[in-house]
Amino acid sequence: MTYSQYEGINIGSGQHYTNGWWNTDIIPTDKGHQPDELIDIFDMPARYGEAAFKKAYVGHVLEHIPISKVLSAVQCLAHIADKVMVVGPCLQKAVESNQPQSLLDAIMAPDQIDQHPWSHKWTPTEDLTREIIEQAGYEPTIVDIRTVRRPEWPNPSTACWQTAMWFTP
Repeated sequence: MTYSQYEGINIGSGQHYTNGWWNTDIIPTDKGHQPDELIDIFDMPARYGEAAFKKAYVGHVLEHIPISKVLSAVQCLAHIADKVMVVGPCLQKAVESNQPQSLLDAIMAPDQIDQHPWSHKWTPTEDLTREIIEQAGYEPTIVDIRTVRRPEWPNPSTACWQTAMWFTP
């Protein structure tokens, strides 16, 4: 199968299925349209091949991967797409924008890491996410979350407590 007919791959699509994109997740969603394929990021290079997609949108995914494996996940993403957009929560932005404690608690990784795919495995910040992408050998460009919009990217939210950055392999 070729994927050139798709705008890109929407990784971690969850409840945010986007028409015109190849929607993937690691687990089925509990609401709405199911992903086109259930697949782990680490299986994507073998499944899709090099540069199978023009773009990869990775929304609220990296923080669910153990920190020791995130660098490898970024390398897998770089293998399958020409341009990768990473969007996720940022604890620092949430604090600075006076978000409620319930959101801060949801962003932070618990003291006892839960193995469920939906739990955070590390506490994400813009700096830490940028550093991981740099360690993988790529130069991320940080962008204002409000500019990450449809139809270019399948981003469902422009909440101010999120970070957004893209890189090209």
